[in-house]
Amino acid sequence: ATVKNNNAIAVTISSVAVSGNFAIISDGCTGVLAANSSCTETVTFSPTATGAATGTLTFNGNFSNSGGTSSLTGTGTLLAPTFSPSSLAFGAVTVGTTAGPSSITVTNPNTLPLPFTSATVSALSSDYSITADGCSGTMVAPSGTCTVSIDFTPTTTGARAGQVTFVDQGGSGSQKYALSGSGKAP
Repeated sequence: ATVKNNNAIAVTISSVAVSGNFAIISDGCTGVLAANSSCTETVTFSPTATGAATGTLTFNGNFSNSGGTSSLTGTGTLLAPTFSPSSLAFGAVTVGTTAGPSSITVTNPNTLPLPFTSATVSALSSDYSITADGCSGTMVAPSGTCTVSIDFTPTTTGARAGQVTFVDQGGSGSQKYALSGSGKAP
């Protein structure tokens, strides 16, 4: 925030205060502000919850609008979950037979719980299926994990790509996880 002294004389800014989930990281305004000059306050935002947050930056001193405020706003979001392994590769599997289940471990990297809505598979025909879903409809604790297990049953020969879409409140709200495998002749 930049403050300008439009007066022909210097003013004294005795204090600068901040409220909400905001903090001053660089105070360039407390003290004497010369006539027709500016100063800058640098503020950081550290949300403690998701969603919109507000605060104020208040300037006090020997000027007519002492106690004047500047509004601060920010939006708290969560980081996207991480996955282990980074993708699932089933390799070559005989058409009509099943490989798996193979598990995807999903980790919440946030300091707040991460709500999961669903995990769904999209693939060529019905080659991939979720056999166990420990993520959908759960609230994963900070640094906690949940697991989704996948089977691969190729319906024809050749490469068979797929993905699991995780819907949660982290990152963009939808994370894509790659699945690969190929069908081989019996």
